[in-house]
Amino acid sequence: MWDPEFFNIEPSHIEPGYIAIEGTISNPNMKCPLINVYAPNLCNKRQELFSDLASIILRVKLPVLIGGDFNIMRCSEEKLGVSIQKNAMVAFSKFINESNLIDLPLKDERFTWSNLRDPLSFSRLD
Repeated sequence: MWDPEFFNIEPSHIEPGYIAIEGTISNPNMKCPLINVYAPNLCNKRQELFSDLASIILRVKLPVLIGGDFNIMRCSEEKLGVSIQKNAMVAFSKFINESNLIDLPLKDERFTWSNLRDPLSFSRLD
């Protein structure tokens, strides 16, 4: 799947909602924690996930690459054609800020996904 001479996987942790992998990039011999997220749709379950992820991120004490489908947007500009969950957006932003994460901007596009149905819905999936 990948070249083990470039990236060597060490311990991994699989839970409902995420897979956390720690590995080492061979050159320049740098540890690289990765977390792939598929968050639940239920707000209380998503909040539990954010709490678990924050614990991992703060415990690792290394830069962490985290991405996936968080099933929530950070601000209303990230979604078009659907209702907004203001409290959930605030909780997601709080998780990002308290975990010292950086929300990378998109280049040249506002959205990364569309349902391609009527009514149209657009989202930014990270």
